[in-house]
Amino acid sequence: FGSSHFGASPIRFRSLDHQVVRPAVPSESSLMATGRSSNEWNESVLKRGFVYTSTRGSHAVFTHVVTGKSVTIPQEKNQIPEGTALSIREQMETLGADMRIDMTEMSATKALQYIRDKGWNLSAAGQAYFKSVGAIS
Repeated sequence: FGSSHFGASPIRFRSLDHQVVRPAVPSESSLMATGRSSNEWNESVLKRGFVYTSTRGSHAVFTHVVTGKSVTIPQEKNQIPEGTALSIREQMETLGADMRIDMTEMSATKALQYIRDKGWNLSAAGQAYFKSVGAIS
């Protein structure tokens, strides 16, 4: 037994050899990444502590309020291509679950208090955002 270069495993029946080709199964992260619109991706990054910071061509740039890491998302798309979606997911998941700050559910004041309670410092983008909404002066 063994496997071929293409991931198929041979199955032996008496004197006959048959190759069974198994279809590639998409990973869980690619399933979660595909088929989403620009608006759905925008919402996802906001739920992880990113805020809109700028536009580059047809893309919106969101930056995390603590880490300062950025995610770039194409806008006005009903469905983001798989490769782009996986790149977006990789960019936003580098934070880990403990750095998530849901900017859609908390007021700016509550989000800022949450950040302070954790002992985190604001990134430049975080400082600019919280100043722009009046949470800090």
